[in-house]
Amino acid sequence: VAKVFVDTNPDAAAKVAKITVEGQEITGNSTDVPAEKKSVKVEVKASGYRSAEQKVDIVDGEEMTLQIEW
Repeated sequence: VAKVFVDTNPDAAAKVAKITVEGQEITGNSTDVPAEKKSVKVEVKASGYRSAEQKVDIVDGEEMTLQIEW
């Protein structure tokens, strides 16, 4: 299992951001990803900001942080 964290800036955007991983909305800013996944698509949307989308490569047992800055 790997863990993906999404760090969004500015704070105003972070408070209203909706984060989806592989099309599933997550609660908070992190989620566990099964080891058999080689990569996942992360989308971040916040009202008043442009949407961001990025593929994250998964490494079993690792923690990955995705930085989103608007």
